[in-house]
Amino acid sequence: MGAMTKTLLLAAALAVPASAAPSLEAVKAMPLLSAELALPARKAFKAQRNVSLYGDVRLSGNGFVPHNGGFVSIPLSGSIRVTGDGGKVRGDGMVNEYVSVWVREGSNYVSQFVTVNANVSLYDGGRYVGTANIHGSVMVSGWANGSWLRLDGSGSVNGSAFVSDPAK
Repeated sequence: MGAMTKTLLLAAALAVPASAAPSLEAVKAMPLLSAELALPARKAFKAQRNVSLYGDVRLSGNGFVPHNGGFVSIPLSGSIRVTGDGGKVRGDGMVNEYVSVWVREGSNYVSQFVTVNANVSLYDGGRYVGTANIHGSVMVSGWANGSWLRLDGSGSVNGSAFVSDPAK
């Protein structure tokens, strides 16, 4: 039965006076008023769970040191790797931070804590399940070599996120 025919049958059934309305049994038997007129089905609720994430970050960068020392701003970049939920949920990402350090004239060793904040995409079995904000504090240190200072460091990071259960 075509859509136009069904629409005309529905309009005709609704236009019938109440005294001439078909019985309840007749209405139930009409193919027109079956599931085809039901409301569209809602998408199923996708379950989420809160996952605690732990991991590590590695940072490194170089900066120019003035001859007489002073503050040096060094861009640091590196990678973050986190896991959670017994290793089922994993995330990898890149991080870029800046650190300002004071280099004393005549000194060539520097160390400084850096606060790390990064967003990491999370995967469970290779399927995307969410994004987490990961944070931590990392000690970077290094030796000045001539006019250049190289800083390296690694440390722990953590965070938590609500992740969707992967589609089966």
